[in-house]
Amino acid sequence: MRIVQVLLPLLAACGGDTSIVEVPNEEPTVSITSPPDGSEYDEDVLVAFAAMIDDDRDANDELYLLWQSDIDGVLQEGSLAQPDGTVTFVTANLSPGNHAITLTAVDSEAAEASDLVELTIIDVPDAPEITILHPVPGEYGIEEQLFDFSAIVSDQQDEPEDLLVIFSSDHPLVDGEFCQATPDAAGVAACDFALPVGDHFLELEVVDLDGYTGVATAYFEVIAGIAWDDDGDGWTENQGDCDDTDPSVHPTATEYYNEVDDDCDGIIDDGTVGYDDDGDTWTELDGDCDDDDASTYPDATEQCDGTDNDCDEVVDEDTVCYDDDGDCFCEGGSCTGSIYDGCHGLSTGDCNDADPSAHPGGTEVADAVDNDCDGTIDEGTSAYDDDGDCYCESGTCQGSVDVSCTTVSAGDCDDGNDDISPGEPEVCDGIDNNCDGTTDEATAVDAGTWYLDADGDGYGNPSSYSVSCTMPGGYVANSSDCNDSSASVNPTTYWYLDADGDGYGSPSYWTQQCTQPSGYVSNASDCSDGRASSYPGATEYCNGYDDDCDGSTDESSAVDASTWYRDYDGDGYGSSSTTASCYQPTGYVANSSDCYDYNAEAHPSATTYWRVDRGDGNYDYDCDGSQSKYYTSSYSCSYDWDGFSCSSYTNGWSGSVPACGATGSYRTGCSASFWSCSYSSSSTTYQYCK
Repeated sequence: MRIVQVLLPLLAACGGDTSIVEVPNEEPTVSITSPPDGSEYDEDVLVAFAAMIDDDRDANDELYLLWQSDIDGVLQEGSLAQPDGTVTFVTANLSPGNHAITLTAVDSEAAEASDLVELTIIDVPDAPEITILHPVPGEYGIEEQLFDFSAIVSDQQDEPEDLLVIFSSDHPLVDGEFCQATPDAAGVAACDFALPVGDHFLELEVVDLDGYTGVATAYFEVIAGIAWDDDGDGWTENQGDCDDTDPSVHPTATEYYNEVDDDCDGIIDDGTVGYDDDGDTWTELDGDCDDDDASTYPDATEQCDGTDNDCDEVVDEDTVCYDDDGDCFCEGGSCTGSIYDGCHGLSTGDCNDADPSAHPGGTEVADAVDNDCDGTIDEGTSAYDDDGDCYCESGTCQGSVDVSCTTVSAGDCDDGNDDISPGEPEVCDGIDNNCDGTTDEATAVDAGTWYLDADGDGYGNPSSYSVSCTMPGGYVANSSDCNDSSASVNPTTYWYLDADGDGYGSPSYWTQQCTQPSGYVSNASDCSDGRASSYPGATEYCNGYDDDCDGSTDESSAVDASTWYRDYDGDGYGSSSTTASCYQPTGYVANSSDCYDYNAEAHPSATTYWRVDRGDGNYDYDCDGSQSKYYTSSYSCSYDWDGFSCSSYTNGWSGSVPACGATGSYRTGCSASFWSCSYSSSSTTYQYCK
């Protein structure tokens, strides 16, 4: 229930009066203003929603709001409105389909209201994707030998078997497509083909059922025949074989410690135990434990790099990456080891690697030391202000969570609540707010004033009162009794606020007084107490307001409602059928000048022509009061003078055929355009005016 307090002038006879009025809670109002109902968007496009909300109980930005889709479920929820009731929401994550989007607002008493907008998210076709499997970089073809060209494809809409892969080359002897392939169920498309010798720029194109394409390219070389490989190891001198007489020597061979350049890289015995591969003057035979790293060798300086730099079989000792005090924490980097073998995992962040009792997760005690390495000293102890009210519990305070505290003093009786500390004002809440050892004393800032109700009629004496956190026996919260010695004398009459002075009161704002207060009336029948022209029985106008308080706005009975005329055929001209409305109804216009409102060709602006008799009985097409029509009978076309077929005019004609003159002549008053037709049962020829 909403409590509305109305402070009224003191009455001479009854003294001061304060009344508490309970008004039923109303549900919020919700209106989605954007996007328009029935909107369409492509998938992945940002959709901006906007709405207006209002509530008579809670502030707009305190209402719980819930955006939902009947396809995607909850889209957003929480206190999302601005103080003025504006609500906005943007998303690009709506699934394809027809959505019903609902915005629901719930106030603090669970009253709720919703609004709905429907929109469509269009599933936009995606282009297929293709990745070349072969050739990979380094692969080459051999003259006149088949090579297995292949790719893997996928598509959001179509199955792999419904796609087509086209293989092309820019080589002059090919100059375009050389193969087509249909992928298998796994999306793999393959083509065995022997391309001519030379350089090829390959293009592999995948096409889906909608005509969308995906393209991948690769460089491919075809070399001359394998006769160049003299030792049969698969390598020619052109390809880098440094000894084409020894099949164990080629660019991919394994290098051995044998004083031979086995892998043809120009270096003998590199990568073997007898070669200094990293240039640190140490070989593996000399004790180098990593001959690929020049910073690693016997007697090297240990570094924080996860490497045994000095080859002593201990990694990163005496660096920030090593736990030197055995508490299972190192100082920084990625911890690589500890002097304590019992650590089940290592973590960084040790702020003192010479003290095993100081490390992240350590227990903080009131000792002026950062025991848990979080950068704060003594937090969570009696020597620290944990609630930010600039007071710690006892001892020498070391700091506060509130950096703005210039000093921190001892004496806090609840260091988990920043509203409780020495010097805080006492309030009526059952708590010792100021830490003075007393709870809810009469000096509390929100202590109530209670008034003596000597006659027990529920109304208090304004001259006799008491101040305390709880109401004493025999006292009440109001001071509106004008005679506290008689239970039969007290304020009982209801008066309703008439803010606009039209003689009708608001049902939402009332008070009880012994006599009528200024600005109040005895009725509560005003529907808009901010407009003096709105009250029961007032004249209704077309103005967007419920002037006569009958629950309807701008009804057809409004004194300034307009007369509209029915336009059945939609030609912009109305008939004699009318309706009254403040706003133009669909299918109605402001004029009544149509002479035939069931034929859109007939209206005051129509052009006068001779026309076909459609059997509708009305031929005044321009509404000028005169009629014109064809006189026709069933006949067939014998000659077409104006290039238009008259076969469409040979159905059920009536009346007599006028004699228009001899064949080939024009009837008086006719234009040059006419038809000449004859009866099917007679050779007599007539002219027909258009």
